[in-house]
Amino acid sequence: MLAQNPPANASGIATPKLSLLVAQPAEPQSFVMPNFVGQALGTAKLALQDAGLRVGNVTISPRFTDRSSTGEYSLSSLIEAQDPVAGKKVAAGAVVNFEVR
Repeated sequence: MLAQNPPANASGIATPKLSLLVAQPAEPQSFVMPNFVGQALGTAKLALQDAGLRVGNVTISPRFTDRSSTGEYSLSSLIEAQDPVAGKKVAAGAVVNFEVR
């Protein structure tokens, strides 16, 4: 509560009305998710950290796995898909998942 009328210690009030001024909590900072598809995983990780977002799961895209694949990725791996998708509104601290090749 920011203010009230009459004040808490007022005397001689003729009508039993009370006015309160309250404030809503601030909205958390939010962002529009950029498009990381086609970028290197390392570049995307740095951009997310700078924006206050977190990297979640990073998986190898099923389109790029075969018997000879090691199932590993590096910071130079290219992003094939992301969740949340580009253009979606996300709050600070949100987790972003990637599929890489």
